[in-house]
Amino acid sequence: MNVPVGNVEVYRTQLEDIPQCSCRPEDEAPCGPESDCINRSMLYECHPLVCRAGDKCLNQVFQRRQIPSMEPFNTECRGWGLRTLVDIKEVS
Repeated sequence: MNVPVGNVEVYRTQLEDIPQCSCRPEDEAPCGPESDCINRSMLYECHPLVCRAGDKCLNQVFQRRQIPSMEPFNTECRGWGLRTLVDIKEVS
């Protein structure tokens, strides 16, 4: 178990306090970009224990670590930046 250092306040939330969308698992792309997922529109990721779509949920990118490979790079005039090593498809 990790113990916080210093006077860090650890906040633990209850499952009933986590926002739940109204997406359905039988939808073609539950919680996807074209869905009416309230969490996606509010820029929240769906929580795996709360989302009705379960494993089919398309709004859990960071939790599932579906992040493209990246590398830091030093710009000439603006300091450090982060760029992807793969092309990213634009979602409209």
